[in-house]
Amino acid sequence: MRQFRHLASAVRRKRVRELQTTASHLSQERFLQLLKGGLVAALLGLVGYVDLVTGYEISVFPLYVLPISLAVLFFGVPAGVAAAGAAGLVWTWADVAAGHAYSKPWIIYVNAGSRLVLFLFIALAAGNMVTALRRARSPLRSFSGTLPVCAHCGKVADHDGYWWEFREFLREFGGAVTQSKLCPDCAHEAYVAEEESAPPISG
Repeated sequence: MRQFRHLASAVRRKRVRELQTTASHLSQERFLQLLKGGLVAALLGLVGYVDLVTGYEISVFPLYVLPISLAVLFFGVPAGVAAAGAAGLVWTWADVAAGHAYSKPWIIYVNAGSRLVLFLFIALAAGNMVTALRRARSPLRSFSGTLPVCAHCGKVADHDGYWWEFREFLREFGGAVTQSKLCPDCAHEAYVAEEESAPPISG
């Protein structure tokens, strides 16, 4: 009974430590997410200020690419679309606050819509680039670091803990197509074994 209590107490302590570690990781992840979001917002505000100071005669359109692209990189395409919308509002504010006078009141809305469409295209293009880069890095990640190999059957474990046959692993993560052949050493051993097992030739 005493051993059972000690075992239960040890299990509870281990569970508490696991929960504390999980909470710590979640807290750090939340802090990093807030930090990244603050960086995107700060960059967008800085670009808007630069746009305001330089006036409407000088275009700083390329500077808006940075916060939109970072939003896509940090949080995905939906966040990039939201950043594109915010960038359109910031550009409109900077244009109006800089004293840009239009001959027709509706022109500002047309220009703002055009900018918004361009910003949305930037967000979508950045999303495609990030996806392509991550796909390109996936095979490299599979063949980097420690690669668990079963000492008995030779299966290989991926980063998710799934065990693959060696040929399937190469095909799935490396894009390689295996071809059955004999190396020189095995071919020599097979030849010697065949010679030894062959019945003697009677003369």
